[in-house]
This record gives sequence, structure tokens and C-alpha cells, in this order.
Amino acid sequence: MLGDSDKVRAGERSSPSATPLGLTDTVSSGLVGAVRQAETGVSVLQISAPIAPGSSGGPLFDDHAA
Repeated sequence: MLGDSDKVRAGERSSPSATPLGLTDTVSSGLVGAVRQAETGVSVLQISAPIAPGSSGGPLFDDHAA
């Protein structure tokens, strides 16, 4: 089950998962710093987790279990 990104709030913990620099199954941790509205009407999440080359666009998890 996928979460509802409209319910994400600043200050919540987040865990992005990706394959930076070819390393598989990499997870880091951080916080949602802000939820911003782009000029195109799209919501974007500003997160504090470290993002290395190759990590962009990966899934973002939170602490809530479905």
C-alpha cells in the first residue's frame, strides 16, 4: 500500500532508498524539512537526508506501517 503524500508534514522522519554510486539497497535517514508548492502546481518535499549521485528519484519511506 502506498502512502498519501498529501498528509506529509514538516518535521516527520523520512528514509530515502536508492542506489547511489551503484551501491544497492542503500537507505539513509533524515527529516522532511518542508512541503513546497512549485509554480507548476506540483508539491515537492524538501528533505534533510544525504543524497548522493544516483539517489535522485528513489522512494521515500516514513515510520508509519501500513
